[in-house]
Amino acid sequence: MTDDVKQLRQLRAEDLAELADVFYQRQTADHLLADAGFSRKNLPDASTSGGRWADVNVTLGDGSVPGGRLRILELALDRYPANDVFKQGVAEARRAAQRLAATESGGAAAEPAGKPTGRDRLPRPATVAVLDAVGYSRNGVMVQLAIRDGLREIFYDALADADISAAAVKVQDTGDGLIVVISGDVPKAVVAADLVEQLRRGVRGYNRGRKDAGAIRLRLSLHHGDVVEDRTGWAGDAVIVGTRLVDAPPIRAVFPTNPAASLAVIMSSEFYGTTAAQELLGLDPGSYREVEVVVPKFTGRAWLTVPGLTGWTLEVPADGDGAATPGSASAAADASGADELPEDAVQWDFLIAAADTDESWGAWIAHTLEKDAAYNVHIETWDIQAAENLIWKLEEAMAVAKRTIVIVSANLLSSPKAQAVWMEAWRKDPVGQGRSLVPVIVGDYQPTGFLASIKPIRLTGTSPDADERELREQLRRTVNGKYRPATPPVYPGMAS
Repeated sequence: MTDDVKQLRQLRAEDLAELADVFYQRQTADHLLADAGFSRKNLPDASTSGGRWADVNVTLGDGSVPGGRLRILELALDRYPANDVFKQGVAEARRAAQRLAATESGGAAAEPAGKPTGRDRLPRPATVAVLDAVGYSRNGVMVQLAIRDGLREIFYDALADADISAAAVKVQDTGDGLIVVISGDVPKAVVAADLVEQLRRGVRGYNRGRKDAGAIRLRLSLHHGDVVEDRTGWAGDAVIVGTRLVDAPPIRAVFPTNPAASLAVIMSSEFYGTTAAQELLGLDPGSYREVEVVVPKFTGRAWLTVPGLTGWTLEVPADGDGAATPGSASAAADASGADELPEDAVQWDFLIAAADTDESWGAWIAHTLEKDAAYNVHIETWDIQAAENLIWKLEEAMAVAKRTIVIVSANLLSSPKAQAVWMEAWRKDPVGQGRSLVPVIVGDYQPTGFLASIKPIRLTGTSPDADERELREQLRRTVNGKYRPATPPVYPGMAS
């Protein structure tokens, strides 16, 4: 076996260790392997995470799952885009594939796969599906984490049961949902009929036996158009339309008036016209209702349905647009506000979210900001005492904090609690209008995903005086919402 073939087939020692650490739960590991091409009937059954992944490597080594190593690492990287081990493993496997292809064709090695080129960045047709968990923020942190895990489990099971290849799907986590881009090679009718039906069954099965707080209720939007893939997400109007539709007033009005509903689906007119309207794969046009949608970046007609629920109703306000108006009972019932808090709840200027390994930086920032009583800062290690309910106190702080500071580092991905805190702040202010989420980065670390789009405060990590000045000055600008220098800029002309 040549080195290139080995690199294509088998996981490195660091790959195995990282996979065993990240995908330590049998269920999540099995989902990943099934998506990578492993038969569900022949998944490893070792009792430990390390043993299961060692068995996987044996299977990969004998060539029975061609390309399995690369698919496993690509899927792992898709779920954890900032993980350096997965990045390195994917890059190595892709380079090996290029070299092997060049050797077999007798030519020179091509440019390593994965490096964007002009052709790679051309718009491509795709189906955009956006899933959003209803009332996510009204739950406690631990329930939120359970919903996130449950949503991914439901989605990947539905994907497999609908016989849609994981290789044709790219997924981005939004905290309380998923943005899914499905290759144009997958028929839209399969998404509209089979995937939706499997999602309905998955949600129903997940909710069986769960109380209301832990149950999942989903909004799903479907649209089709051109997208451009980037390293941390996608660009293009199709993605914007999908995200606007899933949050449109008509679909938000479904759940307050239909308590039995667990899944609501809204389709753009273009998507509906080429799937349900044609009655493809048994889709029934009579089960859809045409609604008017007026949201930023999208104004037009869409089609709404509640799969598996007959006789569902839609509360139509006085203006007759089929949407819940901001002041209506429906809008209030579906609002994302937290439960009423005690009158003596502390009003925090800042809440600090940090992985346990970055807690020392959290303490330094809290101490720096509270000097001279400048700000009131919540940090878990100081403000939650013995015998207090950690989750309840954290929820209280999240509900009243004006802003959240998240310490961004490679450690953040391994801290579900810190991720839940910053994602909740982002969800409340996704476009940054209120400057509610403030990333702080020590050193040269480069974040990916949503955090990469928010301007951070950067500290050197080597000069306490300089870092304190920078932190105070940048947060002063954040709170004020503007900055103008005290002295006029140097005149740039007439350079000597």
